[in-house]
Amino acid sequence: MIQKIFRTTLILVTALIAAVLIGGFMTPSEWRSEAKNTVQAPVSEVFEQVNTLRNWPNWTPWNSETYPELSISYSGAESGVGARYQWFDGAMNGELYVTQSVPNQTVQYTVVMDDGEFEMDCGFDFVDGQQVEVTWGCSGDSGSNPVQRLMMKLYEPMMRRDFVLGLQQLKAHFEGPSAATEIQ
Repeated sequence: MIQKIFRTTLILVTALIAAVLIGGFMTPSEWRSEAKNTVQAPVSEVFEQVNTLRNWPNWTPWNSETYPELSISYSGAESGVGARYQWFDGAMNGELYVTQSVPNQTVQYTVVMDDGEFEMDCGFDFVDGQQVEVTWGCSGDSGSNPVQRLMMKLYEPMMRRDFVLGLQQLKAHFEGPSAATEIQ
């Protein structure tokens, strides 16, 4: 009886590991997560709010209200290329730094976490019109590790949720807290 339970458990665990590995190998290594929203404000003001990293706690979900243990430090340029943002929240540390800044068009940055083990390219694109359309996204490559591929598949929706919230808060920053939010 005990041998039968042990054998059945062993078969189930082996099948689960095989399913994770097969699923991981079948999942693409490259990934992208993004969200869009519109902001009723001059594109130059929206751009400057994003281009200056010290403004980010005002509207991103990554602030001390959401994460009470969060410690942030800044270095490098005041804004634009060379601006750096380092954080530690008690469990994880990381850094992001601006790699490209084209006024009123784009702010691109790189995020490095886990002592360089995890890196992704992110950015904001602005399209000026009657309203400013802001797209916020990140992309990366999980490599050949099937577990990392599956983890990113699980992480993508959480990342998008943060982008949606951040863009809603960016909109509210300019339009007020009752601003309607259209997220794409």
